[in-house]
Amino acid sequence: QTSANTEVYPELDLSGIMNTDDYFRLRKKSNSGKADSLQVRLVSLNDINNDGHSDSAIIEYNEINSRYKIRFSCYKQSIELENIAGLQLKDMSDLNGDGHNEIMLFLQSEESCWDEIRLYSWLNKWVEKYNGLTYQCSENTGSSNYQFRKINDHTVQLTTYGVSRD
Repeated sequence: QTSANTEVYPELDLSGIMNTDDYFRLRKKSNSGKADSLQVRLVSLNDINNDGHSDSAIIEYNEINSRYKIRFSCYKQSIELENIAGLQLKDMSDLNGDGHNEIMLFLQSEESCWDEIRLYSWLNKWVEKYNGLTYQCSENTGSSNYQFRKINDHTVQLTTYGVSRD
């Protein structure tokens, strides 16, 4: 799909996060009035593959089985994750000078204040370059608790904010 300003959006396909073995239903509780258990979010990105066009990602989430699938407008391969309560995606620009932007994922847990950070780079497929933990607890789960500051072309400083009661 293409928008009026030639930005390309990935195809929407929720089959990867649904499975016939899962207990799947349209509403989490029929009398609760909560939103559908499938959530889709569009994230605008810079030109992550250097083709001269802005790129985008569609983040698909199945709340019942905690599965995420991230599809990109510029690459056919997606990133799939399981057992994650929340996810934030950040375009990190080209940190390693290979001509492709890296992306950072913040994987939030429901049961712990220790969240996972992953850095991916495109090398004919998405390759995980870094995987680490950060302590980040906050009562305000609706906003970003991370701050970035670019130090130089290859270094980004990440600061997390939270409540240290754990």
